[in-house]
Amino acid sequence: MKIIVGLGNIGKEYENTRHNIGFMVVEKLAGALGGVFEADKYIDGSKAVIKGTKDVLFKPNTFMNKSGEAIVKAALKYDLAPEDLWVIHDDADLEFGQVKVKIGGTSGGHNGIESIDKLLGPDYYRIRVGIGRDANFKELADYVLAPFNTEEREELPLIIDEVTSYLVKSLKTELITENFNAKEKRI
Repeated sequence: MKIIVGLGNIGKEYENTRHNIGFMVVEKLAGALGGVFEADKYIDGSKAVIKGTKDVLFKPNTFMNKSGEAIVKAALKYDLAPEDLWVIHDDADLEFGQVKVKIGGTSGGHNGIESIDKLLGPDYYRIRVGIGRDANFKELADYVLAPFNTEEREELPLIIDEVTSYLVKSLKTELITENFNAKEKRI
């Protein structure tokens, strides 16, 4: 069993922001796999069970910096081993459109990842979707909470599709690899 978590902030005002790319990917993944998100009050979020499997897609119903609290409830409910947790999140240290996968590591200053690490430890898979940085924003928080610009919005569906295809394949084989990089495939 795998739990694939998309990180983001709840609320309409955050829907199309860079910080919510994890939500965007997991929603697309649910559509690709025939899953429908439903609220689950026991795990503080919305989940979609993938038909024909025990795998679960999950969106925490918390703000980003409290993501770990909801994910720990899901991990306990499903008796989840850390390596069976796959977390999709934005990463400002990767250029826009670059996608990298790794297991473990540090939070890199990402509040959602830091929250998970504090409560579950660092030994889970991270699907890091690059959002880059913009020198026009003095504060990183302002940048990640801003909507994608016009150019990014044009490329975003392709990035989300590539990550979704990668995850569909990974779920079928029940194996995630660390050598996926979407941007390299587009160049």
